[in-house]
Amino acid sequence: DDVTISQIIAQVVGAISFTATAGLSTTAGEILLDLGGALLVNQSVNTGNADLRVTMRGNLSQSATGTLVAGNLGIRQEAAAGLIDLHAGNDLDTVALFNAANGGTITVNDVDGFIIGTVSARNIDGCSFAETVGVLTTDGDVMVATAAELLIMQSIDAGTANVRIMASGDVSQLPNGSIMANELGVRQEGQTGDIHLCAANDVDVVALHNAASAGDVAFSDIDDLILGRVATQLTGGVAFTETIGLTTNNGIGFLAAGAGLTLTDRVATGSAAALLIANGDLTQTTGAGITAGQLGVRQESTIDGRIQLDAGNMVATFAAFNAFDSGTATFNNNGDLEVGTGNGLLGPLDHAGSDVDSQHLGAAVHRHCRRVATTAAHVEKGGSRGDLCGIEHGLEQGLVHGLLHVGPVV
Repeated sequence: DDVTISQIIAQVVGAISFTATAGLSTTAGEILLDLGGALLVNQSVNTGNADLRVTMRGNLSQSATGTLVAGNLGIRQEAAAGLIDLHAGNDLDTVALFNAANGGTITVNDVDGFIIGTVSARNIDGCSFAETVGVLTTDGDVMVATAAELLIMQSIDAGTANVRIMASGDVSQLPNGSIMANELGVRQEGQTGDIHLCAANDVDVVALHNAASAGDVAFSDIDDLILGRVATQLTGGVAFTETIGLTTNNGIGFLAAGAGLTLTDRVATGSAAALLIANGDLTQTTGAGITAGQLGVRQESTIDGRIQLDAGNMVATFAAFNAFDSGTATFNNNGDLEVGTGNGLLGPLDHAGSDVDSQHLGAAVHRHCRRVATTAAHVEKGGSRGDLCGIEHGLEQGLVHGLLHVGPVV
């Protein structure tokens, strides 16, 4: 049946007295609950640093006073319908959550940082809990929030649903901590902290924001990836703000896709570098401009792929590479541009054999004079407004390709 964790008032009957008791608590002893119905937590459950394991069949929800305090928290919702809603000010070290319901959601909030990990199986006198690894739903949304850092040691898998993450500190993952979802939104809201999510993630759409001064954002995906937007969501008192594109406060922005990469919303890294890697077409739609101090772009597929970044970009330095022998590169910039080394992490504008047409230059263009000329490609410097340093003198290594626009597209 359904259970509510609440409080019992004090009572005295003759010489026998009962002290008022609220919630569940131990002195560093574990708690295991195996319930046939739903669970409502109206008063706190506190095991100190010990484990708290709950298996139920129905909703698990909590009020503001129903906080959970534990070393390891494992929750399993085993029914065909049910949600896990832990939006109060919980204090947990490691969390593992499972929801078997089709479309059943998971929300977890923590006050001081936690790990998404593993909670082992346990059986006490017929009450049982199955091992639970990471955060798993059956196509239900996942919301993870913490007032400090988040370490993803085991995977978050929402199937075809969406994952939203909020932290005030580092958001990072280990190799086993991959994220699978339709949409992934990540917000780092603290004064310090980086977003480093470079495991074998598999999402369709991603949106990333880092508010920290010079805080970096790095994300990689195993196949096609769209940089887009993830909508606002409110669960209990946990609110995720709509997140658009990739934005930093003068911190590096890095995106890598195992196949094509499409920018449908902005990349804005202030004075820092934006670094983009694809293994297929790397393109942007109108309005998905890139604003950065430096922009480095690599298309790594030797089978097929083009670079087409012809929206209203505004960068100071540009460097690009296309590994496909017949691949093209188009770049439009609304201002002066230096074609260079991409923050030292990427080579200059290189290619394996196509022509450069730089005749549509709308502002000054400066090029570093190392590894920037061509031996097999034909280079045109048409028009008098551009200055392509050293190109007409025949350079040494590397091949230049593509169509480079600076200023208005003609």
